[in-house]
Amino acid sequence: MRIVSMEKFDSNEKFDEFLKSNPTSLLFHSSRYICFLSSYLKCSNKTLIAVDDNDNLLGILPLMEMTAKYGKVINSLPFYGSHGSVITRDPKVKRLLLTEYENITSQKNILTSTYIETPFSDSEFFQNVSFPVDDIHVTTRIGQMTILPETTNLGEAENKILEMFHYKTRNMVKKAIKSNVEVVIDNNAFDFLYEVHVENMENICGQPKPKRFFDMIKTHFQADLDYKIYTASIGKERIAALLVFYFNETAEYFTPVIKHDFRNTQPLSLIIYKAMAESSLSGYRRWNWGGTWPTQESLHRFKSRFGTLDEKYHYYTKINNTEVFDLQLNEIIKEYPNFYVVPYNLLKDFNE
Repeated sequence: MRIVSMEKFDSNEKFDEFLKSNPTSLLFHSSRYICFLSSYLKCSNKTLIAVDDNDNLLGILPLMEMTAKYGKVINSLPFYGSHGSVITRDPKVKRLLLTEYENITSQKNILTSTYIETPFSDSEFFQNVSFPVDDIHVTTRIGQMTILPETTNLGEAENKILEMFHYKTRNMVKKAIKSNVEVVIDNNAFDFLYEVHVENMENICGQPKPKRFFDMIKTHFQADLDYKIYTASIGKERIAALLVFYFNETAEYFTPVIKHDFRNTQPLSLIIYKAMAESSLSGYRRWNWGGTWPTQESLHRFKSRFGTLDEKYHYYTKINNTEVFDLQLNEIIKEYPNFYVVPYNLLKDFNE
């Protein structure tokens, strides 16, 4: 058994076949997403692959590395909470990959490294590495997933999913229907998705994803197979949209957008309901809402009313150079965009 880099592994098809044999693998582990991230972030793909003597794949640890002014930062994985961590069924393989991760991230030129679990992780990180516990900063997220029912027709799927919703969410779906909101799939709706995404993020003083992100989706992923864009309209006016990604057994709730003046008609609730039902009929078993901070109570409540289950997972950040605590937040963001460098509350000059 040995470890090879992804660039030396000769088949993305075998890579993804292995992932699909493990029901806990997610979009973020897929070859297309890894290639997308490395191209979009302009960083180095350092993904580790464990193989046997016959080059059969045994396990994967996705890694990205960014080199900048203050040294190298390693994430598994960077970008808006993408999950990383080891994918394998064999504890020995997991330990082998994490031992290599430990060796890599302990090098002097590494500023910090962060290992991000999935909601399915066993939280055995410290049992597989010899890092001193005090050297690792652990932060917690709440993963929320809706388990989709197994169904044989769309009507059955819609009925079962609606029954899973909180009564207030069921009422929001019904309100959208009464408001004559119509939902269709339009995988060419990237311009609308981007424009309203920018509006929505600016309204909450958030940082929108740049247009380049949406443009690159079209070149790295296949419409209908890897993603769909659901749009909602009243009459001829488009009022909301949702980008959904698909991989293995999971549909990923990725980018929701809504025009401010139409929030009361609840188009996103109807989109989510329709997209969930179609995902269920297509054989997807989970709808992943992504991570939520424990302090984001209103966001957690919104997601929970779609019948979610909560699974805590963790970020494990190793600090090799404590001078990182002296850096300004804007300097970190400038030098390491979209990478997780350090919990902001550890910065000396950080004010929430």
